[in-house]
Amino acid sequence: MRASKFSESIGMAMETLRANKLRSGLTILGIVIGVTTVIALSSFINGLNLNIENLVASFGTNVYWVFRFPVIGVRPTAEMLARKQLTMEDAEALAKLPHVVAVSPQLRYQNFALGFGDVAVKYRNRQVEHTILEGSTVAEPEVDTINIPVGRFFSQYEQDKHADVVVLGNDTAEQLFKTEDPIGKEVEIGGDDFRVIGVMEKRKTAFGGGQNPEDNAAYFPIGTFRKIHPEILDYWIALKYDDAKNKDLVYDEIEQTLRDLAGDGVSILTIGQYLQPTKQHLAIERWVTPEEFRRWKEFGLSIGFGVVESGPMVRSSYHADEQSLKYTGEEHLNTRNALASA
Repeated sequence: MRASKFSESIGMAMETLRANKLRSGLTILGIVIGVTTVIALSSFINGLNLNIENLVASFGTNVYWVFRFPVIGVRPTAEMLARKQLTMEDAEALAKLPHVVAVSPQLRYQNFALGFGDVAVKYRNRQVEHTILEGSTVAEPEVDTINIPVGRFFSQYEQDKHADVVVLGNDTAEQLFKTEDPIGKEVEIGGDDFRVIGVMEKRKTAFGGGQNPEDNAAYFPIGTFRKIHPEILDYWIALKYDDAKNKDLVYDEIEQTLRDLAGDGVSILTIGQYLQPTKQHLAIERWVTPEEFRRWKEFGLSIGFGVVESGPMVRSSYHADEQSLKYTGEEHLNTRNALASA
């Protein structure tokens, strides 16, 4: 009986398909397109995740970048621009911290808004535009895990003597020299001549293809860079610590830094998650958990900050008007006193 009903149902279904061929065909086509799209998107996302993981690994999982204000996704306010600029002395102080194995202070000349450089590099009748200029130290290859397949990085002697030497990005060297050996050749940058001593390995990108603006760059000893652009005083500091297992110890050092800020009279603290705005920027190394953000907020309030905004989407100017109102009101006093007595 059941078999008879099943056969009857199949027969009715086939009859309906034959009577409505166009509608049936369009339905089947829609299902095929939908399934194919899902499979294609899944493959793309899996490939993208793998490329991002490889990109993060290339930078290392134990590297911090230090600057005086956020430069990605935030337009600096007058207060940010008035902050004390980082110096070589700051880098030297960071190098003395426990578990820090290498520190590289860096200076850059580029258009940060557009993500590429403003300078041309020339060799004979060839020229490469939009090159990023960077001054760094001999520690940079160790901190940033840089590979130099052609030539070498500059030496401590060349750094101390402010030698007129340069290491070129992969794309810069390729466009200038084609099949020629670039080592020992002189290139013109900003009207001065520099001897090429090395070529960087091609940088990875999050999407696995296309050009990375960092491949069109020129790297100098930091003193040499200062001869070219003495007006640039804002140091970036790249810091590498010894092992991921020391994460809690690094947190302790961060806590001490927050204590120092509170002791210096800072009243409003913002803590947020770095987000990668474009594929040309550094990839996300780790997602900070909500529990960690909550912990930092409670800790900040307990040591004397008037207002603490802590969360993944928080930026330095996060709800600045509301923060100011909170700080001038009494709401924060109740919160701080409750946490301090807990």
